[in-house]
Amino acid sequence: MFNQILLDGPGKSADLKPAEYISFARLFQVIPMDAVKDALCATASNDKRERDLPNRYMAYFVIALSLFSHCSHQEVFRNLVETLKMMFGPMFDTKIPAKSSITESRQRLGQKPFEHLFRQVVKPIAVRERTIGAFFKGLRLVGIDGCHFTVPDTVENEREFGRATGTDNIPAAYPAIRCVGLIELGTRVLFDYEIGAAGGSKDVSEVALAKKLLPRLQNDQLLLGDRLYGANFRMWRIAKNTGAHLLWRIRKDIRLDCEEVLPDGSYMSAFYDGDRKRIGAESEKVRVIEFDVKLGSAEPERYRLITTLRHTQATLDELAELYHERWEYENTNKEHKQILNAHLDGLRSKTPTLVIQELLGLFLAHFATRSFVHEAALSANIDVDRLSFKHAVSVIRRRAPQAGAFPP
Repeated sequence: MFNQILLDGPGKSADLKPAEYISFARLFQVIPMDAVKDALCATASNDKRERDLPNRYMAYFVIALSLFSHCSHQEVFRNLVETLKMMFGPMFDTKIPAKSSITESRQRLGQKPFEHLFRQVVKPIAVRERTIGAFFKGLRLVGIDGCHFTVPDTVENEREFGRATGTDNIPAAYPAIRCVGLIELGTRVLFDYEIGAAGGSKDVSEVALAKKLLPRLQNDQLLLGDRLYGANFRMWRIAKNTGAHLLWRIRKDIRLDCEEVLPDGSYMSAFYDGDRKRIGAESEKVRVIEFDVKLGSAEPERYRLITTLRHTQATLDELAELYHERWEYENTNKEHKQILNAHLDGLRSKTPTLVIQELLGLFLAHFATRSFVHEAALSANIDVDRLSFKHAVSVIRRRAPQAGAFPP
């Protein structure tokens, strides 16, 4: 059983019987065939005729690309075929197509079905009163941040995504796609996103993408953000107007005058649009939390947070302790880029449409794996952080061809 494999950890799963291993089929129970068919229907991507590589199976192939980043396209397809043969027997016997045929099928499928499938399937999964560390004072903990994924250096990718530049204004070696996402911190599920060109204009900067994403917050969420977000008055107002609560770190150069000291040592201040040009500028009342963080042998660093939570809802010490949960976003990025995509320096697709398709397949593969890790944590009543995502992916890769119930 998958839960027991995860709880046993690496080195113990070999004692289980083959039938108890996780399979391709078990993984894709999270992404059922009905949802795939609905996504194909909604985006007018259904096959007009029965093909050797039907779109409904190619959708699973794209998701599998991220689970088997160390394999060629043909080897990934071979794993998929072996799964189908376990379900349907020798009657489902097909030749392994050339890489060019697989690429043509992916191009025919496009990116829109994956956009629809993600919106339909991927949701926050933490369960109130059961998922340890996922809620604070009844609020679902959510994080926001951005990251880049490098893509192959082709003319099409260069034109669409551009190259990010550093402080020295030197372009990066490869084009890259930028993503800003919302994750459920207690389970590390990325449940919403906006994407754009890493080397594009200000219209697709991390700030611009975040402004599109923030209005989709819910009023039962507490959003943790870093200094990029805390420095922007407009983003603060957009997020606050959703009814969600906020806990954001703010830059040292942002002026926050103390207007009222609160019993726990925090204080009330005014956060201005434009900061220094205050005459006639809009402002928001914020509560300010200040505390020192000591990292290794370095001198303590002063952290300053602003929040919508009142001191009667959460104390300074509680919020200072809570803020480190924001780093779960960094761990999620690592799972995307170094564990699922461990054998590649970036995405492998050579055209913009397939890049976005592959990236969404990566997000779906991560969601499916994280769903089973969460299920295992619930069964043992332990924190999700105590279970290894890397081990879960290893089990899936090792036992994918032993599937017995691929969705028809």
